Amino acid sequence: MQSVPGTPQDQDIYGFTVCFRMIAETMSQYNRPVTILTMTMSNSVIFTLRALPFKYELRVRGGGSKLFRPVVPMFVKSSLPWTSLCATWDSATGMTQMWKDGKMSVRKGMWRSQKFYGTPVVTLSGFEGQGTDIHVWDKALPFSSLRAYLKGQCYSPENLLSWRDISYTS
Repeated sequence: MQSVPGTPQDQDIYGFTVCFRMIAETMSQYNRPVTILTMTMSNSVIFTLRALPFKYELRVRGGGSKLFRPVVPMFVKSSLPWTSLCATWDSATGMTQMWKDGKMSVRKGMWRSQKFYGTPVVTLSGFEGQGTDIHVWDKALPFSSLRAYLKGQCYSPENLLSWRDISYTS
């Protein structure tokens, strides 16, 4: 398990984007849900990403969970052997979406008008492997920024958590 604290926030957060890269055993080998990533703020879990056989589950506090199968090809993966994952959620619309290695899911509605406050802490756990390049933004990023991140190009500067500026523990 690896926990990564971000920058303390003095304002309410009404959306977020979480992106990271990992190398792990094949997630489809598990016949039960495996938590990959959890994000907390003010000591409360606000976001969880779990792997299930051939799909992912995103859970936002207060909004339940949705299953995603990122299958719509948008561009060619360029980060081999790393798996790139991103998830977004917007409080105003309640929409959430997921991207995996250049494939996006359909958007799905979740809880609206939710807000969060505090220091984001991202914890990677539940899989055997490595995680890197973790970033968290305080809004649902537009497609162009997500595409740049997933292709390993320049992308929007993060404001809640930046892999370049963190200290972490294992």
